Amino acid sequence: MTATLRQVMLSLLLGAAALTAWSFPTMYGDTGLVLIPSADVAQELRVDAAFGVMRMSATNGGTYGFPIRVNYGATGNLELSGLFSESHGPAPGAENVQVMGGSAKFSLHQEQFESQVPGMAVGARFFRMARGEWGDTDVVEGYGVMSKILYQGGDMIDTGYVIRAHAGAYYRYYKMDGADARPSTTCSTVAPFAGLTYRSYTGMSVAADFIPQESLVSKPDNFDTIPHAVTDPPNAAAFSLMFRQPLSDNFTIEVGLTRPFAITQDSSFYLGLNYHYGEIYSQGEKKTPVLF
Repeated sequence: MTATLRQVMLSLLLGAAALTAWSFPTMYGDTGLVLIPSADVAQELRVDAAFGVMRMSATNGGTYGFPIRVNYGATGNLELSGLFSESHGPAPGAENVQVMGGSAKFSLHQEQFESQVPGMAVGARFFRMARGEWGDTDVVEGYGVMSKILYQGGDMIDTGYVIRAHAGAYYRYYKMDGADARPSTTCSTVAPFAGLTYRSYTGMSVAADFIPQESLVSKPDNFDTIPHAVTDPPNAAAFSLMFRQPLSDNFTIEVGLTRPFAITQDSSFYLGLNYHYGEIYSQGEKKTPVLF
């Protein structure tokens, strides 16, 4: 085998793995950018865990949340994830919010460097927000997403970077339980989403995503007469930006701005740590594992 052929085969091997290595948990637990999912799924038996801290609300001295997410590659095309977030304020009367949920994503096609076909996936999310005096809100979401390489510079072995685009849409059903004499109600919304990711051959990456304000597609007749919190649906537009830097083969630090669960009115500062457990393989037949 010639040196050139070996270089090409190694480039393809690492290239397929590099796309999978973009599988950082979103704030909801599934793999993706920050708030929006990508078409990637965690490879079989891989586990990604993420923990962070962020300011959730400025009410009564501020509320700080501690989101924990775990993602598991169940098969080559299916991943499962879980989410738990607890927030606390330093002063009495601060807005404390607890979020619990899970998600599943199925890959219809996994993108590779040598392929012109974008990655495609569908998924579902469920989470409950316990919001004290505003009652509990249950959210069920279904989405579809595509991911596509826009530009690749270098071989991604010794030099180079890759820019990818991600786009899709989701449908959400909300069930808001009444509290403090506030009646229960439901509604459903839709919203498109889009984002860009940049990844260097060193593993450093940047993700930015945007979700415009949701559009109501159904609501009860009394929906507009019920008192609502500022974070009730339809959710306002949300922009997120995250910088991620590997610390080792297993740990990655991330820092940025985001607005998860529509609890805050504006994007807030976030600092977190990702832990990766498991080996990354090339697509198709499993061969020699490569690093993240």
